[in-house]
Amino acid sequence: MYDVELSEYIQRKMNRIQAEKTEPVLTESDIQKFYQSLNEANITDPKIRDEHVEKAGSVERAKK
Repeated sequence: MYDVELSEYIQRKMNRIQAEKTEPVLTESDIQKFYQSLNEANITDPKIRDEHVEKAGSVERAKK
């Protein structure tokens, strides 16, 4: 999943939750922790990222 797709998915879910609830679901601290976790898990090395994408694709194809 690409970061843009993930961002759009999260935004859609947050919009739905916000429409249903009147109080905030996540605090600013929660959001920062979540962002930090994603940032630390991000693969920045192009070679390692390519290997990851290839392996993830082969797993997905095997499920079908």
